[in-house]
Amino acid sequence: MFRLWAEGVSKVTVLFGNPGSGKTFLISKVIDYCVDNARDDEAIAFFYCKRDEETRREPQDILRSILRQLSTTSKQSQTGRIHRSLRGVPDRLEANGTTFDIPNCRRLISIVTKDYSRTNIIVDALDECDKDSRWELLEALAAITNENQGIRLFVSSRTDDDIQRHFQKEPIIRIFAADNNEDINLFVRQRLSQDSRWNDLAAHVHRNIESVFRKKSEGMFQWAALQVKQLCQAASWNESSIKSHLSSAPKGLDALYAIIWRQIEQRSQYERQQAKNAIQWVLCALKPLQTGDLSTMMQINPGDDVIGPIEKLSDREIQSVCGNLLILDKQLRVWRFCHLSAREYIENNHYSMLEAHYHTAVSSLRFLQRGLRLNSPLSRDGSPPRESKVYDAGTPGRKARARVWDSSIVRSDYIIIQGLRHVGQVDSPAIATTELAHQLKRFLGSTELQSPTFQAWKSLLSSLNYRKPHETGFVSLASPPLEVAAIFGLFHSLRDWWDILNTSLEVNSSALSLAIRFRHERIWRHLIEREVGINIGSPRPLTVAIKSDYATAFETLINANSDVSYCEGRSGSDTPLKLALRYSNSMNRRHFVRRIVDRGAIINAKTTQQHQGALELAALYSGEDIMRILLASDRGPCSPDYLLSIATWNSNANLIPFFVKELGADVNRRLSGRSPLIKALERMTVLNIRTLVALGAQLDLTNHHDRGAALRAVESDPSNGVWRLLLQEGMNINGNDEKESLLSLAVRFHTPFSERLWRILNSGADVNQILQSSILPTPLAWAAAFQPPEVIDRLIGYGAHPGLSVNTGLSNALFAAGFHGRPHACRMLLDRSDIDVNQEQGGFFRNMLFSVIVGHLDYLDSKRLWYQRNWDLESRLGYTIWKPEHRKVLELLAIRGLNTYFPIYNGLESSTPLLMIGLRMHEISVARMYSKGYYAHLPRSWFFIMWSLHTDSAPQTPLRYQLPGSG
Repeated sequence: MFRLWAEGVSKVTVLFGNPGSGKTFLISKVIDYCVDNARDDEAIAFFYCKRDEETRREPQDILRSILRQLSTTSKQSQTGRIHRSLRGVPDRLEANGTTFDIPNCRRLISIVTKDYSRTNIIVDALDECDKDSRWELLEALAAITNENQGIRLFVSSRTDDDIQRHFQKEPIIRIFAADNNEDINLFVRQRLSQDSRWNDLAAHVHRNIESVFRKKSEGMFQWAALQVKQLCQAASWNESSIKSHLSSAPKGLDALYAIIWRQIEQRSQYERQQAKNAIQWVLCALKPLQTGDLSTMMQINPGDDVIGPIEKLSDREIQSVCGNLLILDKQLRVWRFCHLSAREYIENNHYSMLEAHYHTAVSSLRFLQRGLRLNSPLSRDGSPPRESKVYDAGTPGRKARARVWDSSIVRSDYIIIQGLRHVGQVDSPAIATTELAHQLKRFLGSTELQSPTFQAWKSLLSSLNYRKPHETGFVSLASPPLEVAAIFGLFHSLRDWWDILNTSLEVNSSALSLAIRFRHERIWRHLIEREVGINIGSPRPLTVAIKSDYATAFETLINANSDVSYCEGRSGSDTPLKLALRYSNSMNRRHFVRRIVDRGAIINAKTTQQHQGALELAALYSGEDIMRILLASDRGPCSPDYLLSIATWNSNANLIPFFVKELGADVNRRLSGRSPLIKALERMTVLNIRTLVALGAQLDLTNHHDRGAALRAVESDPSNGVWRLLLQEGMNINGNDEKESLLSLAVRFHTPFSERLWRILNSGADVNQILQSSILPTPLAWAAAFQPPEVIDRLIGYGAHPGLSVNTGLSNALFAAGFHGRPHACRMLLDRSDIDVNQEQGGFFRNMLFSVIVGHLDYLDSKRLWYQRNWDLESRLGYTIWKPEHRKVLELLAIRGLNTYFPIYNGLESSTPLLMIGLRMHEISVARMYSKGYYAHLPRSWFFIMWSLHTDSAPQTPLRYQLPGSG
């Protein structure tokens, strides 16, 4: 079955097996096979789902990881290059008010995989994906595989009903107990043989051990692994003790876990409590726990009034106390259950998730009150007085605002950051009269007076520089207790505080906004019913509801007469209407806009000169229905051409026919030099481009804006058909302004990884096109100045003439290569043609020698500190010469017969052109340079260079070209 999948016969294959049967191990072998056998144009993505880690169980996170891996082929994964379709995607999604959600990930995966000959997607433990939402992942994977024939999907899972139903028509591999017998024998033999006592046992004992493992494991590697650990930890290893141990070993994982639990119960009270603490912490941890965190947590007993000294436990001590139910992930250095089945055993038989959260919440509050103390008085709002200097005892000499007198709290920043999140997880009506509610109020203080511990916690939290969870990042030094309660959803445990809330308190508006931001409905409904802070604060509650795309809170605020005409903040989205247009998704946007407009919002209200108005934002983000709502309410002084220009960037909807046919916009009207088609090409909104072209929009390549847009089109994904469409609709590919053409632009900016230059040539561009006003008058001259010899050679292969010369600029490709100090380009051109290196030209320079000399002098002037302020080669040539090798060029030219003998003339020809070199204006003749009214001699360095060429170069230059006296 696997071979059929590997050979491409089966698109989807599913591996089913019982808990602990080795599915993950087999999946790792599938991944290794795919990686080892991947071709250059194949891509691979794999994901190991894990139920107890949030980022490894949510469908959106799984698809994001798959998309990230598919952004490059398997062979290029270390290069940092990503698929061209994904470049700039985060910015575009942000501009559209969306993110890498499931629909966008699914769409982007379908796009990028079309360019790969084969794509392997491998997902392990699909059953550990969140049960309530994994249907979204199943549907997305099904759509992706159906849309592309080159995609192969391999998944492993337990036999959950919904997963079996989904894959019932696909090829299925099932792991049975008998399939693993030989592998388990080998595993047991290898692991036990690592113990030195194994060789002391007789051969028949070895066989008995293997037989028992084979029968009782029932094909489960996890059972075998745990029994091996138990056996290796036994003090006595003889035939009798081993026989006794194996005879008492139960069948099945649950029975084995029950024995381990009984062994924990039989330990001392101290170790027993430590093990139970550790298991509950790992069970409900909001992020994987490291050794420092778990070592502290397992020593905190929520029922003790006094917490004793906290010791630092080693990895071995923790694992020993927990009876191998918990193991340390050696790669990630975090603690987890030895297997998902162990976690399920604990949840089903000992602690529910709610009980574990309650345990950790009380433990966290007790620990914070024990370990934190305030080092100086703080003001009522929690901030320190300006004159006070407070120091952190854990880091001498460093300014801080709280004293940590228990160093273990520094080792366990998990409790500082995550503790109140655990409290929020168990907030319910039943919690109001419990020990947890009591400890929470002790920790916070009261609505009027904050406790010193609470103030110290805020201070310590603010000093943590690394990234904190979303909720904790909103806690500031000035945050009062109820604002913090709104962040973490602490309602029922503080119900009496919320009931007596004083509506005049300044905090109320922040509490309402924060409760809406974090979707704690019990709190924000309570505040709205009491009319607390509905129309005050910054940000306003309505602002938060719209930006969070929270339709329920939005509707409740509107019904509570929330103001819709306020202006808030400095961003472009400074009114509720603009916020709705900018941030709400397509499902809620129409409803939000309609409700805000119906409540009397002013459509064309001017906020600041720089900000876009509501109509502009609607053109950028919304569809025709939204535009009609706004225009029907208040059309005002709007320009259809301006709105059309904005709508070209709208990737959510095609508004172009609406603006052109109903509002009369002109598809070729330029604003700030750019037409609507140019703007659409800037963002490569393909549907908008096609619509504009169909309505008569065209590119004029005599305009530099249009050439830049055409270059983006030719570089875009060939499958979108944009470049082909522009050519079919009559774009003149050879259009230019005598200084620059599309081809010269492509040559100048060509890179080894780009195909746009060759696409332009294959589309009919004139490879010998002459630009009369350009310093580099031909495409080959541009290549000689900037590109490696391979590009020059390929251009010649396309028909470029190496000897093509004009009476303008640098005349030809050889002069351009010499001026720029490029010996390899010169050699290529001389080898591919019969150019005479002594032929006179009518451009800037009469002969090749002066082209090289002036190029080097110009480069030297650019490096002189006293010239740099005024030297402006960039403005004269449009670019800067980099790393020239003019001497090597001269040596090559001398070998090829360059005449370095200078005849003396009585005067200069009247037609000699002026040339700026650095800060000096020169006239160039065959023999001399004329500067500021007198003849300027060549620099002494050039005399010695030419003398060296005559006396040292091999072969020697012809006798007739040598300087007098040199031979």
